Amino acid sequence: HIIKANLTNYSTSPPHLSQTPNPVPTPGGSGSGDWYVGSDSQTCVQDCAPTATAGSCGGLAQPWDFLFQTVTQCCQIRLPYKNLRWCEENSRANLYPGSGEWYIDYTGSKCVRDCAPGGALDTNNECAGIVEDALVPLFPTSSACCTTTIPWVDLRLCESNSDPSSTGTQKYYAANPGGKCMKDCDPGSSSGPAECGRVTDLSKVLFNTISECCTLGQSWVDERFCASRSVGTYSGAWFVDSVTNSKCVKDCASGAGPLCADVDSPSTPIYETAEECCREKLSWVDLNRCVDASEGTTPPSNGEWYVDFSILGCVEDCVGP
Repeated sequence: HIIKANLTNYSTSPPHLSQTPNPVPTPGGSGSGDWYVGSDSQTCVQDCAPTATAGSCGGLAQPWDFLFQTVTQCCQIRLPYKNLRWCEENSRANLYPGSGEWYIDYTGSKCVRDCAPGGALDTNNECAGIVEDALVPLFPTSSACCTTTIPWVDLRLCESNSDPSSTGTQKYYAANPGGKCMKDCDPGSSSGPAECGRVTDLSKVLFNTISECCTLGQSWVDERFCASRSVGTYSGAWFVDSVTNSKCVKDCASGAGPLCADVDSPSTPIYETAEECCREKLSWVDLNRCVDASEGTTPPSNGEWYVDFSILGCVEDCVGP
């Protein structure tokens, strides 16, 4: 006997299936028009004669086939592992363009759309293929997809990566090494002073401003150094001259003047004035002499004497011949 499902009160819960006496198909029969799983176990087909013109006709059902009144019931109960809309449309022999909704592409850490690449729904090159598997969750927006499936990635990054037309989030992130912040944008796509570079490490935190990025994202770097390097300039602040270790030099382009030098490391302490640098970092050097040497000025002579440790003796404070 052909097994017919009793689906009069069908709900989302699978109904009780009962067998009712049905005659074995006879040659020349037209079939019931009900639905059963096709021989490919991928779609449902209709119980109708092989000569029928309907593309969904699968031939007369056999006694061991479960019959359902609708294609939806057949797909939901007998093919629960197939995406319902894919199953319904393909069972009807319709060209299914996809739902247009979003699903996660873990390989690219982004969300893509459920539709055929280059198809009618692919208006922004977002389509990555039609979902057949019911286990693949679909979402109405890329935002919902990003938030639910990869919550550890900044939502703005995920949404930007999911949009092929995006030129970046236009936000700032810490660039290491270098002690600066960069802007998440395609090179040449932004007119701002910050250097553009798309984020490749999706664990990066995004910030709205360079100042916020330097303060929170580059807390180990002096904020003045970070802020200046982020826009391709120098801070003009002062730091200890690593060559002499007895004076301070200015953070400006090397070769731009006798007082300028390159900072050795982004973590090097820098100070607003030469006096502050001398006082904080070169306390063993006479403050006035340190400031004068740092700023390239000649100290006034007072005729007093001071210790010159290089000769282990005392020398007079005066300008030599």
